[in-house]
Amino acid sequence: MGDQSVSDSDSVALEARQDHRWNLSASVSDSDADGRTFAVAPGGGLTIDVDSTNVGNLIDGLELKVTYNVSLIGEDGSQNWNSSGDSVTGIEVNQSAQMTVEVSVPEDAWNGSVMSVSVSAEVQGEVMGSFSFNVEVAHTPGWSVVADQANLEVEPGGSSVELSVIQLGNSPSEAYATVWVSGDNGWEIEVPDDLPVLAPGQSAAMTLNITPPETAQHGRAVELHIRLREGDGSGEAEITLPLRVSVFHDFDMSGEGDWLVSDGGGHPLTELRNLGNAPTTISLQVLSLPLGWTVSGPMEVVLGVGEIKGVPLEVIPSADWDGSVQTIRILAEDSAGNQREVSLDTEQSEYSWASSPVIVAVSGDHALVGIHGTDSLSSVTDSSSGPLERGESGDWALPALSSGAGSLSVGGSVLVYYAHVTQPSLRTAFCSIQGEFGAVMAQCSVLNGSDSFSFTILLIDDRGEMLSSFSGKAAGGTPLGPINLSAEGWSPEPGTRVLTLRLLDDRGVEIASVTGDFQIRRTDWNIGLVKLELDGEGSEQQIRVLTKRGDGDRAILEQYNADCSFSLVSGDYSMVHQVDLTGTFAPTVEIDRPEAIDDGEEIVVTIGCTFPWDIDSDSNDDESRLILSGGITEPSKYPDMGTSLAAAMLVIGVSVALAWIVRNYREGKDLMEMAMAAAEEKMVGQGAREAVEEVPVKEEVKEEVEEPREPESVSEDYPEDDFEARLKRLTRE
Repeated sequence: MGDQSVSDSDSVALEARQDHRWNLSASVSDSDADGRTFAVAPGGGLTIDVDSTNVGNLIDGLELKVTYNVSLIGEDGSQNWNSSGDSVTGIEVNQSAQMTVEVSVPEDAWNGSVMSVSVSAEVQGEVMGSFSFNVEVAHTPGWSVVADQANLEVEPGGSSVELSVIQLGNSPSEAYATVWVSGDNGWEIEVPDDLPVLAPGQSAAMTLNITPPETAQHGRAVELHIRLREGDGSGEAEITLPLRVSVFHDFDMSGEGDWLVSDGGGHPLTELRNLGNAPTTISLQVLSLPLGWTVSGPMEVVLGVGEIKGVPLEVIPSADWDGSVQTIRILAEDSAGNQREVSLDTEQSEYSWASSPVIVAVSGDHALVGIHGTDSLSSVTDSSSGPLERGESGDWALPALSSGAGSLSVGGSVLVYYAHVTQPSLRTAFCSIQGEFGAVMAQCSVLNGSDSFSFTILLIDDRGEMLSSFSGKAAGGTPLGPINLSAEGWSPEPGTRVLTLRLLDDRGVEIASVTGDFQIRRTDWNIGLVKLELDGEGSEQQIRVLTKRGDGDRAILEQYNADCSFSLVSGDYSMVHQVDLTGTFAPTVEIDRPEAIDDGEEIVVTIGCTFPWDIDSDSNDDESRLILSGGITEPSKYPDMGTSLAAAMLVIGVSVALAWIVRNYREGKDLMEMAMAAAEEKMVGQGAREAVEEVPVKEEVKEEVEEPREPESVSEDYPEDDFEARLKRLTRE
């Protein structure tokens, strides 16, 4: 044996080798994931929960490494499949960590494509465990219908509508379609029996043969419902498309009998009927009108769908018409260019229709008719209802009993009419027009009723132009409204204009109607005063008013025959003077100064026009003021000069006349005396001559003193002739 007393020792450091050990548990919703296949929708994902516990002998970490393989089915070309692992570090012994494995499926993946995923848990290249699972793309059905470039307006006689069916699912399949129309009855739809099998993303045409009912109206939309589903009923999808019948214009015009015409005119027995499926505007023309005859009434008529209306025109004969038959033609044309024409022969009558003899009324109501030639003493008798009553307006109340021809007897004349009598509507409605030009509010409401109610609303101006319309349907037991119609685009002429709002049912019978008056003005023009001037003085003085107008306004004022004037006001005095502003130049008006206005008083002159030209673009130049002066002249220094001159002339004239008379008398007397004296001188001698001369001369002198001498001064202005000179010489001798 060895020597036990011999021994040896050494110090050695010992270290235990790390033991990497982990317990793994992979699950989905608390169910084991290893070896399972999971269904994932396109665009979806999957999360695998991994519970990892460190059962080794030292703090440790773990990494989940993932590998995968994708098996695509059919023509699946999807990409971007993905799966990723997880990792942890610093896990204490006997401690656990939650880890995950993520999987994502692309949105365009087809049903049946599979992704196989393998997961290994590793620590420093050493595999601690592994598991695997599969992901399969689930079936997701989906369908859609596109009306791209499809005409969803169906012809009145029916037409085909081609739609596109698109496969939005992720598996090739066949769609089964169910199609119907809501909003109106009577629409017929033929659906193809089979649609082709479509792969995901593919599309195919689906042709529907659709026939609307005869009562379908343009503008009244219905809803086309299309429901698509898979063969097993899954993946049901429903879409709704608007559908309406395309517009169709047609009308009829018919005339009966002769055109009765009296001195006051007359309406024809001619009616218009809208045969289209939309409201229409019909333009009228009267052709071959005799010379001197005139036409009265609107030249355009708006008709609702199915509406009947008499031609609203009458002809007025010339004063010299002898009653001879005249053939007059009426031409009607709608907006689509359809034309209708009737020719009627005139018949002279003492009485004629002052309103259309085409009567449209509701049973039980009265229609008001006008008759030319009748008055309060006239008697009018209906062929069906007997004597008619005359209203305050002068029209006659005709009971609406039944449809068909009838006649009125008045004064031995027979006036034929045609009545269209309908039953009352199933619903009532009311309409209103409010607002002002530029902000018109036109609306109608349909009241409640047990049955469905189809209707059309028309907004019409006073020229017969349809501004807007609306067609709709109120469901049974449900009111509808208010429904607003737009007057946008209405451009009326200046003046008082009228809008009419009408609601018609599907028979073309008027249910409600209302009118609204609008004051239309233009303010894109201007007139004004330049200044006021005084011309002259005293009683001859005049006030000169200088006016102006805007460029181009002459044509506007002349076109509409604007009534313009200016007013002059001073205190209690006022006057109005008409002024014509349509001349080549703006006028200058002269008016006599009013005697009632004294110097120092102010006059105010204002220019303006009557409605609708009562507002222009600038009101600041419409008024001008002036203080009057020069109305009183200085008094004359010789106020009676005229009278004095007249009196003087009269006196001079009388004096001249008297002087002439006296002179003639004296000359005659002197001549006689001188002749007698000369004879006596020769007979008795010189002595007898002196005796004879002494007495007459003395008497003559005395006679001259007693007589007035004023005329002689006048006679001195006349020159003496030879005879007078000789007489004077004789007298001196």
